[in-house]
Amino acid sequence: VGSRLPLQQAGMGRVANPALAAAVAEAGGLGMLALSRHSPEAAIRDIDDLRARTSRAIGVTLIVEFLKPQLLDCVAERLPVVELFWGWPEAALVPPGSIVGWQVGSTDEAKAAVDAGCSYVIAQGVEAGGHVRGTVPLDELIPLVRAAIDVPVVAAGGIGTRADVERALSLGADAVRVGTRFVAALE
Repeated sequence: VGSRLPLQQAGMGRVANPALAAAVAEAGGLGMLALSRHSPEAAIRDIDDLRARTSRAIGVTLIVEFLKPQLLDCVAERLPVVELFWGWPEAALVPPGSIVGWQVGSTDEAKAAVDAGCSYVIAQGVEAGGHVRGTVPLDELIPLVRAAIDVPVVAAGGIGTRADVERALSLGADAVRVGTRFVAALE
């Protein structure tokens, strides 16, 4: 996706705003906006704000439960990375020409995401905050998902330190996703 570090900021509602996403991108990670409940017009404003702050790796997270087709089309036209979660992977929701990730909690869901056309998956362990897909610990999930699919795997859930990052990478993750730790960030 063009980031310098194997780190993605989770697209957490009200936290994943243009200022935070830009700061993460400028520091070398993948900055993500949370736009699930936005109108297309509001999404465009936030995307324009983010693009004014950085030219580095950025994307958007959308919750399938709240997803409106107009919003998906709008963000896919403007951002290179689109991420979906809190719903079963469907090919109809994978915009062509985008780098699409799907947050999963099991190997079956990871396989479905790849079958739907996703470029990568986010394997979320039970340690995660917010909307949790995982039902097993991340240390167990990473190797299972890694063995089941052939696209990059981003590890998510309970990652807050360098040691957590190193452990996830040693278990087979290609990158990590950090969420709750960024709640305390001063952009």
